[in-house]
Order: sequence, then structure tokens, then C-alpha cells
Amino acid sequence: MRARLVVCGLFAAAAMACLWAGAMDVLAAPRGGRSTWANRNLPKPQQTFEENFATSLVCANCHSNAPEAKNLRDDKGNGVAPFDLWQGTMMANATRDPFWRAVVSAEVAAFPARKAAIEADCMQCHAPMAVTQSHLRKEATPLLDVLYGKGLLTDLAMDGVSCTACHQISADGLGTPASYSGGFKITSVKRIYGPHRNPQGGPMIGFTGYTPTYATHISESKLCATCHTLFTEGRHADGRPSGRHLAEQTPYLEWRNSVFSTEAAKRAPEAANCQGCHMPRNSEEGIPIKTRLARTPDGGDFRTPLRLQLSRHIFVGGNTLVPQMLRDNRDEMGALASDEAFNNVIRLAKQQLATNTATVEVTGLQRQGGKLTFTAKVENKVGHKFPTAYPSRRAWLRVRVIDAAGRVVWAGGDFDDRGRILGADGKPLASESSGSMEPHRNRIQNPGEVQIWEAVMADTDGNPTWSLLRGVDYIKDNRLLPKGWVAEGPDAHDTEPRGLGSDSDFAGGSDSVTFELAVPQEGALTLEVQVVYQSLSWRYASELLKARTPEVVTFGEYLNKADTAPSPVAATKHELP
Repeated sequence: MRARLVVCGLFAAAAMACLWAGAMDVLAAPRGGRSTWANRNLPKPQQTFEENFATSLVCANCHSNAPEAKNLRDDKGNGVAPFDLWQGTMMANATRDPFWRAVVSAEVAAFPARKAAIEADCMQCHAPMAVTQSHLRKEATPLLDVLYGKGLLTDLAMDGVSCTACHQISADGLGTPASYSGGFKITSVKRIYGPHRNPQGGPMIGFTGYTPTYATHISESKLCATCHTLFTEGRHADGRPSGRHLAEQTPYLEWRNSVFSTEAAKRAPEAANCQGCHMPRNSEEGIPIKTRLARTPDGGDFRTPLRLQLSRHIFVGGNTLVPQMLRDNRDEMGALASDEAFNNVIRLAKQQLATNTATVEVTGLQRQGGKLTFTAKVENKVGHKFPTAYPSRRAWLRVRVIDAAGRVVWAGGDFDDRGRILGADGKPLASESSGSMEPHRNRIQNPGEVQIWEAVMADTDGNPTWSLLRGVDYIKDNRLLPKGWVAEGPDAHDTEPRGLGSDSDFAGGSDSVTFELAVPQEGALTLEVQVVYQSLSWRYASELLKARTPEVVTFGEYLNKADTAPSPVAATKHELP
């Protein structure tokens, strides 16, 4: 399996941990004021159409909503234009993403001799148009410096994962190991692949020179797999290659080894591809979208064929942190999207987490004297592991027992207003900033014990690490498996859990945790059990901020201003007389 170093966190994920008072020194700006990067505002989007690619502002001439145009609207008249929905997403902002920039800079700081290789591999998926255009020119892969420049490659790079990137990927090699870690193939033939038969090509050919072409692969999960199946090469602390590779993120392989796979020999009723969930073809009310796919550049309507089930280009995931950073630091980020567009992305992410991600159920509830026992079973509803992909993300169980007077008499997994998980003493757990990680738990008795579902990398010495270049395996990966996951088959090795101990009820689709709590012997009680999620764990943030690069310092400043509370995923409540 071909390996690349790709530091990537596109989807990844939702509202977050931040910085506690004891770590505020990490956020202090370096001498001379704010970070160098913060004083170099990113280039604003440009309408560029040269050689093999066009930026999204070119596509927006026909694929955005116009006030008088009726095309590109659902049955209620709501706009569903691809450009409008895409512009606030993580895909559109893949190179503006301050978290990605901070992580790349931290890896370069740790391994300065690897700077060119690190940046080149990261640009492969975060700036695919600039990278591919350079390769078509027979030139070297552009590095991060191009993001601050001028000209065609800068314009293409700053457009992130844009229209003429995804829609020009050919079917060649998709779904094979050669296509992973950014191994997609784009040629110079200028075909725009789409999911609709018999495209009326005249307008697109006339305006842009691209030929719209029907292709089934544009709607298949293996297209997304090219950048969302990533393998990184682990290294020793001194930079020597370890000869081992880490499955940095493998949602495609997890999906393929589940009941959700559409590539299985026999499809299960739950089968659905990546696009079906992240680019739904129904309106928000659940009604199939029937519309024409374009409007005229002057704001009128083309009389092209009506199409059923246009995909909404929302790329919905669980990340609410980076969209708010982009929204709230617009001048420095050079963001294309409006506040409304970013707020829509945040709203949809919260909705996705709260309604389509997981459920929690309490069984075996018993109260005898001063002891309360029960089992909390969490079921994963998504077609891959939860939390998904990049190993900065985590979910955990928050359990509270409240008496009739409203006093909390037992709390585990509680958190403060910055998103730090608290222990029995009401202070952040030691593992939130230093020391060992929280282990996987099958039974919980004390408030300081918390079931956290997460992936923690291991370095070449077997110790926890938060550096991708140091990671060679996972010392802990107890993320919830998708329903139907099995331990046999070609995708099992790269997706199997780690660090479970003897937990026999951890299986494809669910995990159960038994609680034995000391509670008051008398009086009515209320039991609250909740699953919450962060796309950036407190511990990961703490480790990243130690790097002190300009990009990391700036990210810390953004993070300190952001809403970092965890997002609710599932909850249940029980009254105990």
C-alpha cells in the first residue's frame, strides 16, 4: 500500500477543546508582537481560468443562485446551488484552515530536514488544483509558500478542494491502494464528470471549454477515498525512517467493511455511499430535489433538462470549530463565504451530530440502598468509525445523577466551559494536559473514570504521541466501529481497534459500559447519560501548542476566542423514585 505523509483533517469534526489557564503561556505571542503569519493576510479568492483548471468563481457564474433565477432551487424555492453550499465548507477552505496550517508547521518544526516532503504531501489533498497543474506542467509540487504569492498557482491553491478538482478526477485506479493518500488522477482532457445522463454540453463548452461527461464514479465512495484514506510514514525522534506506516485515517476502508458498503457482493438494506450522507440528494425536508443544474451568467434561467435529485454540496461532517474561526477572522483568512454560509455549515454539523450520528440506551437500571447500577449502550449510526478519521477527535460519556433539590450527587465525564473533561475534584483530568492517556473502560465506579472513544498514536518506543511523523501504530483506538464490521478480510488490519483489554461487548456498531455508582440511599434521583463530541481534544490542542511556530501561535489565538464546548450527540434521562 503506497504511503504518503499527509497531515489532513478535512472532515473531520466538531467543537472542541481549548486552552486552560495553566497553559495560557503557550498562547503568548512571540517577541515583536503577533505571529508572522497573522500579519500576512491570505490572498482573497480570484476568478481564474487558465490552462487546465478554473477557480470556483468561474463555476459560480452558472452554478450559484441568482435572485431572479428559478433554477437551482428545491421545491420550496430554497437555494441548492453547488457553489453557494460549498463555499463555507471545509473542502472550500482546505488551504485556509488554520488548524491544518498549524499542524503542518508543527511537523516541519519537529523534522526540519523533511520540510519539502511534508509540505508537498500535504498540498496534494489540500491544494489539488495547484499541485496537479504543476505536475501537468512537469514542474515540482508547490509548497506552502505559494499560498502567500500571486499568480495562477496561488489562485488555484487558495480555492481548496474546488469544483474542477473533484469533477475532473478520472475513474482510473479508484478504490485501489494506488489511489489512496492523494493518488487521484486528473488528465489534461478538460472533461467535467457528473452523475446525470445525457448532459446538454453546449453552455459549459461555450463558456468554459470543459465538456460535461456522464460518469458513475463521481457518485461512488472510492472517489472520496483518494484523499480520505491516508497512510503516513513513521519516523524515529531523530528523523530516521522507522519502516512502519500509520493508517492516519481510513473511513473508506471502515465503510467498505460494514453493512453500509455499496461495494459488497450482497448489499444490506442500510447500504449508502459517502455522497449519500455527506452530499444528500434530498432537501432538508427530505424531498428529492428536482431542478435544472445551471442558470445563465446574467442571472436568468437556462432551459436545460430537469434533473432529479441534485446533490447538495454541503459536505456535512462534525466540524464547527474551524468554520467559526474562518468566519470570525475573515480579514486574515481572506474567506470567500459569507457569515450566513459559515453559520449554515455550523448548523448542519450540529444537526448531523445530534440526529444522525449515535444513540445511547440505558438498560439494567437498579437502585439498591446507596448503589445505582446500569449499563449504557452506545450505537454508532454512521458508516465508519465514530469519531471519524483524523486523530484529534474524541467522544465521551457524560453521566450525572441529580437529587430532588437539583444538586449533582454524582458526575463523571463532566466538562467546564472550555471543553476540558473534569475529574472527581472538579478540576481537569491530568490526561487533559500531560501524563498518560485515559484507558478504554468497560466498567466505571468512580467520578474520575471516563469512557473516551478516541485514537491515540504510538511512537517507535510505544509511547503516546500527537505527531503524525512519530506515529507508527495506535496505542489506543477504541472508536466505535460501524455496524457489520468484521475482524476478517482485507480491510480488517488497517481498521481494527487497539487497547480494548478484555472488553467482550465492544463489537461492530456498538459499545456498552457498566456503571456502579455510590448515590444517596433516600430521595428521588434523576439519571442523565449523554454522548458528547469534540473535533479537537484538549490534550491534542495542548500538545500542538507546544510547537510555538507562528502558525501554531496564531491558531492558539483563534482557539482562545472560539466556542470550544463539546457538541451533544445523544442523551437519555431516567427518573428514579
